[in-house]
Amino acid sequence: MSLLLRNVEVAGRTGLDVRIEGGRIAEIGARLRRADRELDGRGGALIPGLCDHHIHLFALAARAESVSVEDVAGPQAFAARIAAAVVERPSGAWLRVLGYHESLAGPLTRQDLDRLAPDRPVRVQHQTGALWVLNSAALAVLGTGDDPPGLDRASGHLWRGDAWLRGRIPTPPPPLASVRAVTP
Repeated sequence: MSLLLRNVEVAGRTGLDVRIEGGRIAEIGARLRRADRELDGRGGALIPGLCDHHIHLFALAARAESVSVEDVAGPQAFAARIAAAVVERPSGAWLRVLGYHESLAGPLTRQDLDRLAPDRPVRVQHQTGALWVLNSAALAVLGTGDDPPGLDRASGHLWRGDAWLRGRIPTPPPPLASVRAVTP
């Protein structure tokens, strides 16, 4: 399969086409013959491929497996999102919720989460990323002793405890299938 990048700038020369075959540049020139697939570069500069060495692939996959509440407005909608997620997931599975802010349902505590999902370990991450709120079921699964300094079991608040959580939650890494597709 061949790919033709139309109307790109290469090394300062504008209006060029670049044909790629077998993963390699096969031809560069003006008005090249058609290819199996073509993309319009709209005059943009074509540069060598860049590698993002700092991508958090498993974090991206975990986000795809999580429940986002970033678009929720109000306490009823927040409670409904949690209730729907509990129904969708297998019994006993952790519920990981992302994007919480006090504007959704006020300051969140362990007791609030216990009312919403009493029989399921739940962890809710504040939109700042610095705070997790854990319900009683989550705290029970995590066990006692060796608590990090940022954990307040009474409120369920865990400040800056990502590494500690990763080491204590008995789950395999998230599947990468949800992040493998590249969307143009």
